[in-house]
Amino acid sequence: MLHFKKLIFIAVSVIIYSCTTKIQSKENSNLLVYIGSASPTPGKGVASAHFNTETGNISNIAYSGDLAEAMFLHPDTINNKLYCIGTTLNPIDSSTIKSITSYSVTPQSGELSFQSQTRALGSGPCFIEYNEKQKKILTANYGSGNVCLFDDYNNKVRFKDSKQHHGSGPDESRQEAPHAHAIRVSPDNKFAYATDLGADKIMIYKINSDKLQTVDSIASEPGAGPRHIDFSPSKEIMAVVNELNCTVTTYKKDSLGRFKKEICTATMLPDTFAGFAKAADIHFSPDNRFIYASNRGLNSIVVYKVTEGNLQLVEIFTNGINWPRNFTLSPDGHYILVANKNANNITVYERNSNTGKIESIISKTEVETPVCIRFFSK
Repeated sequence: MLHFKKLIFIAVSVIIYSCTTKIQSKENSNLLVYIGSASPTPGKGVASAHFNTETGNISNIAYSGDLAEAMFLHPDTINNKLYCIGTTLNPIDSSTIKSITSYSVTPQSGELSFQSQTRALGSGPCFIEYNEKQKKILTANYGSGNVCLFDDYNNKVRFKDSKQHHGSGPDESRQEAPHAHAIRVSPDNKFAYATDLGADKIMIYKINSDKLQTVDSIASEPGAGPRHIDFSPSKEIMAVVNELNCTVTTYKKDSLGRFKKEICTATMLPDTFAGFAKAADIHFSPDNRFIYASNRGLNSIVVYKVTEGNLQLVEIFTNGINWPRNFTLSPDGHYILVANKNANNITVYERNSNTGKIESIISKTEVETPVCIRFFSK
């Protein structure tokens, strides 16, 4: 009888463990993702959704917050916050206000709760990043050509410093003045790198307490128009996508630990292409082996194999791509999610982790004018 009871206990334990494992697996397969939109409709600036890592499907699209436009987002998964830069509407006269907005995040549902809002202190705000170690928020303003430093104290975003860029480039229609486009803190937290499309340079700053200290700059090729930056998972390479000449440039550290030594520059265009194109976004694959860069006009994602910072073209992928201002890779590297602004959708592609190639379309999800997509995953 005792032996029989032991068998029953073991069987029940196995069933409970199996059910618990399935529940945990289901929970782990659904990742929270946020989508920024250039929609002029109030309340349609930010959407939360769930991404299923087993099926590649996006579900539970829900708009939250009061933003009319969210040009860029940065998730703070340590403190469960989301920082947005974009446009809000003045409730008094419906005029637009360029702003930075912070929300608290409910991780299970993705629901956003307003925390604070402050003016962006620049025109054409287009980029935002929160750095956990420095406890600082960095922003780039395309129109006014300046970068700003903020902090988040007691759940309130506060302005600390601003640096005005200077210079111009040979493209008179796009480089008549400085146009700061992004600012990223290096993986070692020592420097902040700010791309300036108009001035053809990358400014290097150090964050000293509440100030941005200019340290150095990197000159890009005239007419290149540096736009976005990504750092390799190995922390050894910095890659920059250049919007105007549609190239990708890689850098390694110099003797002072700054990403100033150029390794190579690779084109994003086919040899026979002579049409309009504007490069946009760039990301390393999680395994450190490939770089992906998006191109508007040509409407493509370019894939390079990376060997010590040297780039070898793998493919120029165009299927279903329509004005890919922004994209991201899933944390496991199995999928690429593309924000097709002009198609009003997020398209999910399967990725071959061995070859780096982008494969079949897995799903398409309707979202109004998506311009940024970020996973909220630790």
